[in-house]
Amino acid sequence: MLQLNEQLNRPVIVITGHYGCGKTSFALSLAECLAGMGKAPSLVDLDIVNPYFRSFDYRQELKGCGIQVEGPVYAGMNLDIPALPAHIDGMIEMADLQHPVILDVGGDDAGAAALGRYHPVLQRLETAGRLTVLGVVSFLRPLTETPESAVQALSAIQAASRLQCTGVVNATNLGSATDVQLVLGNVDKARQTAQMMALPVASTVLLPDVWQQMSSEEKKQIPFPFVLSRRVMLPWEDGKL
Repeated sequence: MLQLNEQLNRPVIVITGHYGCGKTSFALSLAECLAGMGKAPSLVDLDIVNPYFRSFDYRQELKGCGIQVEGPVYAGMNLDIPALPAHIDGMIEMADLQHPVILDVGGDDAGAAALGRYHPVLQRLETAGRLTVLGVVSFLRPLTETPESAVQALSAIQAASRLQCTGVVNATNLGSATDVQLVLGNVDKARQTAQMMALPVASTVLLPDVWQQMSSEEKKQIPFPFVLSRRVMLPWEDGKL
């Protein structure tokens, strides 16, 4: 990560977005980044909709980085029961800049509904300016291929969560097939999406090799670049197939 937007440095950071947009990869990397800054972050897996590609699966790796990971009671087991530990409420309530809490929320409005349980405390944090709600978008995913459709998806998430986004994160990528032109070609879409929602672009997620390939002039075109520590891999990328 090269630039830490002010929105990524608040006590509680909620990460939402469309299915498969890159929320979990961003959440994992953000937690590692904050830990690298000497903080003691906690990452809460609130995905009670999709049991695949979840941040809770990386808890042992993150524990070694000083990151506490919490998730649904039966996460990592052969059960699909959307039960969340009661002590998460207290974690959110007690979060501060040295002990931030990142909430990795399930996809779309269905996943965002899980935030309803925590709405009273999140609303208090929102009023106090201690809450960031990021809408992650990828313009290469079905149903969010244009700024208009991205706004529609994020608006549905806002309605379900009863929280307003405070920033947009552009995570458009094709995994290992991502190149410089793909990233640059979607910068304006992210700006348009943010403008339509009267929000800033809080971050642009890039893979390390893509960032290294960019010229200095190209790098200047990227709003708040965030270089990913990529942990979430597709089966054909990590040798499982």
